[in-house]
Amino acid sequence: EIRTPLNAIVGFSRLMPEVENPEDRAEFSRIIEENNDRLLHLVNELLDISKIEADMVTFNIQPIAMNELCEEVYHTFKLRCPPEIQLINEATGKEHFALADKNRTIQIVSNLIDNALKFTKHGSIRFGYKQQKNFMEIYATDTGIGISSEQLNTIFNRFVKADENIQGTGLGLSICKMLVEKMGGHISVESELGKGTTFKFTLPAQE
Repeated sequence: EIRTPLNAIVGFSRLMPEVENPEDRAEFSRIIEENNDRLLHLVNELLDISKIEADMVTFNIQPIAMNELCEEVYHTFKLRCPPEIQLINEATGKEHFALADKNRTIQIVSNLIDNALKFTKHGSIRFGYKQQKNFMEIYATDTGIGISSEQLNTIFNRFVKADENIQGTGLGLSICKMLVEKMGGHISVESELGKGTTFKFTLPAQE
């Protein structure tokens, strides 16, 4: 996974000085930038899981306004969704507060939506939260290809991917699980092949 974008960056960077056609240069630049982003994402995932395992991640636990957080995530992803997929923010109404690290919570929700985008070709991705007794339940539901019952048992393991043809390290969901548990929560998944998947995780709520 690391070699693929690195080879593309090196290869097209070497070709750039030899290309005179402006359209070709623009296309090569796009490919290099795309693979730069992919490589950076991969490296960040590897660094994250290494730091979590070494217990070097610090958490700034404080009250998080959940409506505000969901709105931030929505604006981050709304332009990334293709026309065939509708992104729906269901966090409306009365404001509720979770007790967690805001940046890490955004990272978890973003990972879940990013994961949904990989496996959803049309339909919708809905996300939001529900206030429970003493905890907050945050969810992301898609109308994608779904996950088989066999894969559900291992989906949070490291380097496990629902589809080996999809780009990625298979670390995203493992990182989500580790971050959620470090903040005192629990993550789970429900899915049906051909109909979609729902990821849910909990965080302590402000009383």
